Amino acid sequence: MDTTRVESSLPRLEEHMLYSGYSKTYARRVGECLRRMLPLMPSWESWDDAFAWADGIRGPQARAHLRVYVEILRQYDEEGILPRTTGARRHARTNAYDLLGGGFRAVCDSYASSGAAAAKKPTTVRNEVLNAASFFRKLEAAGCKGPDDVEEVDVLGVLVGDDGLPAYSRSHVQRVRAVLEGAGQLRLLSLVPQPRAWRKVGDALSGEERARVVAALEDPGSGLSARDRAMGTLMLFAGMRACDVAALRLDSVDWELDRISFAQAKTGSEVVLPLTAAVGNAIYDYVTGERGPSDSPFVFLSHEWPYGRLKAGSVYNAARRIYDAAKVRCGGGDGRGTHLLRRTAASAMLFGGASREVVASTLGHASRASTETYLVADAEALRTCALDVSRFPLREGALDDEGI
Repeated sequence: MDTTRVESSLPRLEEHMLYSGYSKTYARRVGECLRRMLPLMPSWESWDDAFAWADGIRGPQARAHLRVYVEILRQYDEEGILPRTTGARRHARTNAYDLLGGGFRAVCDSYASSGAAAAKKPTTVRNEVLNAASFFRKLEAAGCKGPDDVEEVDVLGVLVGDDGLPAYSRSHVQRVRAVLEGAGQLRLLSLVPQPRAWRKVGDALSGEERARVVAALEDPGSGLSARDRAMGTLMLFAGMRACDVAALRLDSVDWELDRISFAQAKTGSEVVLPLTAAVGNAIYDYVTGERGPSDSPFVFLSHEWPYGRLKAGSVYNAARRIYDAAKVRCGGGDGRGTHLLRRTAASAMLFGGASREVVASTLGHASRASTETYLVADAEALRTCALDVSRFPLREGALDDEGI
């Protein structure tokens, strides 16, 4: 490991990252990672020592980020590979699957080639395999070389942290169980407890909140850019996901037939939406007045050079600006994500008299069960289903705000 060479190459690496579309913050963090490493590097023999240093940092999120930064630096130093934000290989990452021994890796491979995995999206299978691999890595650390070596005490030692609380989320455990079941590992599956089933009640904007958001989207003087207003309109009126808004192409908007057609990023299914006046005007105002000339096939582009297509995170930031402009959900802890606008669109359609089939088609749901979750998103409608509690004795003030 040549410390001088690594340090001298940092300016070129940072310049390349900025040119390739990385944010200034991300490029700065890679540089900060190297500067933290420089005093330690003379005592290191290889980049393996750098990864060991990253693994010793407190906090799982900080460790994960540092490992990515170290891998970027290692690839550039040893292989001459420059990171990029687009393309099939942004930069290589060492994940839990790559570190697995043969016994547990065979379980992951068996699941990936199973019929259960074939019926799912590749990204879903990948997430399940990686979640299972991290679980298996902990079992390996406990001395288990394969599924036949695992006992119940080993599983509990992994699933329960030192504080006695669950070490994995419910969804993580479900993905582990999916891999074990698909791979036919029924004995090990029986040792992994089934997480308690629950369903989160989705939120939606109230009628007053929705009216204020609509007013902000329709007002050119609200302080929002034409791009933010167009993206917000697509989510609130058409119910589009943030990822689909970011990936919307110019040829997806058919001005002659008044419709928008695209393949959903999440499901791959084709969705056709009506191009209403509100949505069409918002897109037209942005494309003709703010977007500027560009050869990009995508509707929404970055405001900064090299003016590439947006990512879903940029749409999320736009949603936050919309809520701020409308003075909605400004309190700490209030939901302000992009899906809140999508749920509001679904709720407005459902409780406006639209059939569930129409709502499912608009949202691009492959299953009617997916649409059912939106039925609980309208708090005002749910209140009409509440039971009368007058027959039950309650202490005075129990239903006051202070008593709740």
